[in-house]
Amino acid sequence: MIEQLQLYLSYPFVRYAIIVGVLIALCSSLLGVT
Repeated sequence: MIEQLQLYLSYPFVRYAIIVGVLIALCSSLLGVT
């Protein structure tokens, strides 16, 4: 499980997708609050 996660994180586009997903989640939560 951990090895598979490290394998995925070795790809830059996977890290980029995770960062974008987190940003979208933060923005949607902020927009939902306001």
